[in-house]
Amino acid sequence: MIKEKTFPILKNKISIDKNKEARKKLFEKKLFLLMTAIYCEDMVRDSKKSISKYKFEEGIDEFINKNPKLWKYKINDTYYELIMKAFRRTDRCPHSFYKTFCHQCPTTCYKSEDLEHIEPIMKYAGRKIMMKHPIIGLKFVINLLMAKNLINENKDREN
Repeated sequence: MIKEKTFPILKNKISIDKNKEARKKLFEKKLFLLMTAIYCEDMVRDSKKSISKYKFEEGIDEFINKNPKLWKYKINDTYYELIMKAFRRTDRCPHSFYKTFCHQCPTTCYKSEDLEHIEPIMKYAGRKIMMKHPIIGLKFVINLLMAKNLINENKDREN
């Protein structure tokens, strides 16, 4: 299903494929889950349990169950809550189709106390994701370049 949507950095409406947008949001959730798991594995010393023991939404649970390598990652309840909060924010993100990085986004989704937890995760695990999960890291870079390209194409059309 294609829908017209206006974005704050663009003057004109652009067409959005809702299926592509849903796939991108699911990918962003998987990426954040992995980044949080990497961060917890290396930096959090509290008692933790395997991410396979937690309940996530359908697409994420499938992702975890199909990848036994992910079962080794352990998080605690605090980071589980943070992941779930991030998933809700991702679902509601009005800019997800063309968004590059959250910190470059015109809308602030997170409260400052949430950002205090999220920023260290992004900074720490962002560097490690390419080594630990190169395919997902590469896919993120490709999505990033495609989003930038989409913005530039639409800005060129506006001029």
